[in-house]
Amino acid sequence: MSAHPRRTHLAALIALLLPLSACSALPSAGSPQPFDVNTPTTGTINFVAGAPLPGATPDQLVEGFLRACAAGASDDFETARLFLSTTSQRTWKPRASIQIYSTDSTPRLDVEEQQGKALVTVNAPAVASVDAEGTLTEAEATAAVQSRFHLIQEGNEWRINLPDDGIVLSRASFAAAFEAVNLYFPSPDGNALIPDPRWYPRKRIVSHMVDGLLKGPNADIAPAVASAIPEGARLGGAGVSVKDSVATVVLEGAQAPSTSAQTLLLWQVATTLKQSALVADVTLTVGGETMSAEALPAGPNYRLDSAIASTDEGIGIQTGSSYTPQPFPDGHNAPLPRLAMSPVSSDLLAWASDTTLTLWERGRGTTQSIPVTKPSWPSIDRYNWAWTASRDKGMLALIHLGGKTSPLTGSAYEDEIHALRVSPDGSRVVMLRRVGQAQGLWVATISRDQEGKPIALSDLRPLARLSEGVVDVSWASSTMVVALHQHDGGHMQLELIPLGGFIYSLAAPENARYVTAGASASSLYVTTADGKVWARSSAIWLQVPQKIVGVRFPG
Repeated sequence: MSAHPRRTHLAALIALLLPLSACSALPSAGSPQPFDVNTPTTGTINFVAGAPLPGATPDQLVEGFLRACAAGASDDFETARLFLSTTSQRTWKPRASIQIYSTDSTPRLDVEEQQGKALVTVNAPAVASVDAEGTLTEAEATAAVQSRFHLIQEGNEWRINLPDDGIVLSRASFAAAFEAVNLYFPSPDGNALIPDPRWYPRKRIVSHMVDGLLKGPNADIAPAVASAIPEGARLGGAGVSVKDSVATVVLEGAQAPSTSAQTLLLWQVATTLKQSALVADVTLTVGGETMSAEALPAGPNYRLDSAIASTDEGIGIQTGSSYTPQPFPDGHNAPLPRLAMSPVSSDLLAWASDTTLTLWERGRGTTQSIPVTKPSWPSIDRYNWAWTASRDKGMLALIHLGGKTSPLTGSAYEDEIHALRVSPDGSRVVMLRRVGQAQGLWVATISRDQEGKPIALSDLRPLARLSEGVVDVSWASSTMVVALHQHDGGHMQLELIPLGGFIYSLAAPENARYVTAGASASSLYVTTADGKVWARSSAIWLQVPQKIVGVRFPG
């Protein structure tokens, strides 16, 4: 028996979704039209979708199913299950994964029918995917979403049979229904909280965050963090409630932690939950004991608003267009082109010459140096370790106050490392590496002992879509990477890369060679090939009037 293929186009899948407060009825006829969705900034918007229409064709049924999936975060996928066969309604797991396609595209539906059965294939350009734990991974530029739906007849109506677990959403639908948050986990020394980015449904987002904390950190950041959650703890039957801006969390199955551990636990939970606009305070009960802390830790004071730079007059601090020089250390009287400053103290600086890495403690006037062949631009972490890499051997080199070195010193990579930067919180390092003929960005997790000494790098992974053409890299806070990217044709762009988020771009000055960022992507300096320094102001670039070199924000 021959199949009868046909092809349809599905304009933006949730065109028919409406907030529950809307007065209009859902249309039952007419072609779907392109649309976009405004992402809510606070609270929750609930969307609804209609049940299967009697006599729907296979492609119409799949269109309706995808619209119902887009509304699934609001109705716990009850409507979406109506499009499935009786057996599949019980077995389908919609929260297993999310495939996200571009809202700017029109997904294509290919249909093949054959004696009581049909196959509908959905094709669209992929943007990203999200796993069951809420971790988003951006897709490669040429990746595609392809989802195949097998349909059978039940009661003379088409129904989807045994679909793959997970759902397919447009980016607009995803942004309307899900929110980016950080789960926070303590560093091994307990002095800082390390972000672990996730995406959760806006509906019951506070409960999702608590559930994420209980499950623990993602595998990629686990070597760099601990958790203050008591072993065996689980949410009580009442779950998490929010009333009058107070989140009440009751954990069962574990004993209350010691007094010294309570503060760390409250810090971790409260910092995570207060990201929600619904939560201003947190009450936490563990093992029947309600815990409270008079004051939560503040964490490190990251000093990321001013940059370090050099002129003929000395080394100084650049803030906006203002520059304040101080004398060079003894034995140095020329501009130092590759400088770095600690993210927690303006008193600790480092620089790299062609053969050495030098660490300078300004208050004491002391310096320490180690030999490094062709070192990359150095980076200083919050534990006062200075990092660099030998660009001709791909070898890491680290030095600490007093001349101490780390077991990582001498760690070699087969490929060249042209640049590296450690995140302000000290948990991750981003490296610009040449692998074969491509020069792209790689991120690794830093394992440390309880004193902050780096002991290993793990989970070295490339950043999607940036496998070639990257010229320089910086951190903007501990959760965003900024890359200076040369595209085909030679034009330069800044790629802003939130960890676990969507990349977006800014135009960069012509012939840009170096970039450095402060506390956010709004604090940027770019140095061009002619040595000029440009600062970003709103949507334009302004040249810094001083003749400075080696400008770098801390880190």
